[in-house]
Amino acid sequence: MSSSDKLAVVAEVNSRIAMHLDTARRALAGAAVFDVGEVSALLDLTAQMEAYLGKEHRFDKDTAEFRQQMRLYKERLQELKKLLEQIRMMLLAKRSQLESSQRHMSAVSQWTDAYQHTR
Repeated sequence: MSSSDKLAVVAEVNSRIAMHLDTARRALAGAAVFDVGEVSALLDLTAQMEAYLGKEHRFDKDTAEFRQQMRLYKERLQELKKLLEQIRMMLLAKRSQLESSQRHMSAVSQWTDAYQHTR
């Protein structure tokens, strides 16, 4: 594979990751949905890069532009890690709210049943 082909592959993956990062940021702001499909797409992209680079890849023979794309890839993965942790915390908080609401609704239902039996 030529160096321009390698550069094109990494640049395309970087572009696609950037789109998912934008979706994650908007989801944290409540303006988008970051669902299982997004997570699967990101997993596919990272698996693609892992398979593409392999364990035998040597960066010392790559062009400066390729190394820059790889630095960008690393930066985006680090940002993604932070965003995914924030999304995880948001989901845990939402789950806690839902559990609390569920307990409240159960108590109201029990109270209503008891009230109907005492009338």
